[in-house]
Amino acid sequence: MDKIELKSRITNYFLKKLGYFFSPHVEDIHKEDDWKRGVATINGICDYFGYKTAGIGSVHLVLFIHGDDLTDEAAIGKCRLLLDALAIFRKFALRFGWRKQPVIASVFFIFSNSDKAFHFRTTVQDHCKFVRNALLSNECVYPFGIDVSAKSVWGQKTLISIGGYKYNEIEAALFS
Repeated sequence: MDKIELKSRITNYFLKKLGYFFSPHVEDIHKEDDWKRGVATINGICDYFGYKTAGIGSVHLVLFIHGDDLTDEAAIGKCRLLLDALAIFRKFALRFGWRKQPVIASVFFIFSNSDKAFHFRTTVQDHCKFVRNALLSNECVYPFGIDVSAKSVWGQKTLISIGGYKYNEIEAALFS
């Protein structure tokens, strides 16, 4: 499967099933300069991304990065840069009581090489998770993986699925 077909399947699933908006529609959601600067920053970090508001006003971003050519440090660095870039999107989260709702970024690293995907999953993925939880801000970056050759999708090693993603549904949408 080539990158264009994979991108088409990803955007189709995340748009229809989960309600994310992708480029070029993301740029037109808000007309403010902060929004355009935030979108430009995110576009510089990842290959493509989607945006939605969920629940009671939290901002959710889903980002896709082709990870075959990345070093371990580059993958960790991209996630750290992303955490810093999430501060711009806090302005668009709703306030609930005295606290703003969180800004959550789910970063899907896409691998066509199973060895590189396994290495990422076992050694790098835990270092790509970042959470900034201050009194009035809550920004989170959670790494996920897509192994194209093995046709698998995985997330964090937790009891519940972070982000509410059903990996078997994503696998079916991408690889069937």
